[in-house]
Amino acid sequence: EGKTDLTNGFVALVEGSENMNVHGGKVSWDTNGHLTYTAGISVPVTYIYMTSKGEIVTSRDENVLQLKLYPYVLTDIRQTETCVYPIVKIGRQYWMGENLRASKYVDGADIFLAENCQNPLLGIYCIQEGFFFYNREVVNTGILPPSGWKIADDSTWEILKTYIKDTSVLKSELGWKEENYQNSNLTGFNATASGLYNETYKYKGEYATFWSMS
Repeated sequence: EGKTDLTNGFVALVEGSENMNVHGGKVSWDTNGHLTYTAGISVPVTYIYMTSKGEIVTSRDENVLQLKLYPYVLTDIRQTETCVYPIVKIGRQYWMGENLRASKYVDGADIFLAENCQNPLLGIYCIQEGFFFYNREVVNTGILPPSGWKIADDSTWEILKTYIKDTSVLKSELGWKEENYQNSNLTGFNATASGLYNETYKYKGEYATFWSMS
C-alpha cells in the first residue's frame, strides 16, 4: 500500500561473516527503532527476486523481477587517496563499519605521520599493526571525518550503548584475546581490538578505543 513494512525485513548478507552460513535471515523493527533479528542458514545472498505481490524471494521463478544487490559503502576521496568503508545502520544511527584510514584531511592537506601520538602542539597520526591512530589536535580540526560525516559525541555513543543493551554485538568476531563472551558482530559495527596508542602502543587484542567530540 505504498508503506514500508518494518515487520518483514530480509538480511541478504551479514558483514564480516561472508564465510559462514548465517545469511538470509529476518529482521523487524518496532516504532521505537528496536529490532528483532533471526539469523539465516544460507551462504551470502547476492541476488533477490520480487514477486508480483511485492514478496522477496531468493529463487527465480517465472514473472519475477530480478534485483542485484550492491554493497552500501562510503567512498572517501582525498586528492590521490581513496578509501572505501562499509556503512552499517544500527537502530536509527549510521556508522562506518571500519576504522578510518586517512593520511590526509578532507581538504587534501597531509596529516603529519609520527612515531607516537604524544604531541600536544601538532596534529599527527601514527600507524601500528595496520591501525591508524589520530591525536586530539587532528580530531579537533573538524576536517578529519569524511565529507558529510562526523565524529560521535557522548550523547551519540550513549544512544548506541542503550540500543545494544550493553551486549557484545559491536565487537568483531576475530582479534580479541578474552574468551568469556561470544562476539557476534551482529550489528556489523566491526569494532576491532586495535588497542591504544599514546606514548606507547598497548592493549592490542584487549580494547577498541574511539574518540568522542564531547
